[in-house]
Amino acid sequence: MRREGRITIASIFTLAIIAYVLFLGYTYGEIWITSLKLKQFAKEISTGAFEKRNSELVGEIIQKAETFGIDLYEEDIEISRDKEYIYISIYYQVERNMLFWTLRKDIEIHTKAPLSPIL
Repeated sequence: MRREGRITIASIFTLAIIAYVLFLGYTYGEIWITSLKLKQFAKEISTGAFEKRNSELVGEIIQKAETFGIDLYEEDIEISRDKEYIYISIYYQVERNMLFWTLRKDIEIHTKAPLSPIL
């Protein structure tokens, strides 16, 4: 028999799980989404990189990262080329101040694209 207006242990437990999931979404969701956006931009820029110098690519990546709210420096970006491919690696750390602690997450992004133009 169900009693209305009574708070049960199951309802408190369900609310606690929902609050925890929302907290995790707030904590990691934005970090994950911005890193995916930066990875997508690195893939886009690497496809047209056959005609650009490495310093131009680094400047474009840093400028785009600033629009995403990510602080990148030239030391955080590695660009290497061989005969067929261009490799872009981005390393950075995200710090987020939570209520009782500081969350630090290291992010690594690696892309690989053909160096010759796609016809």
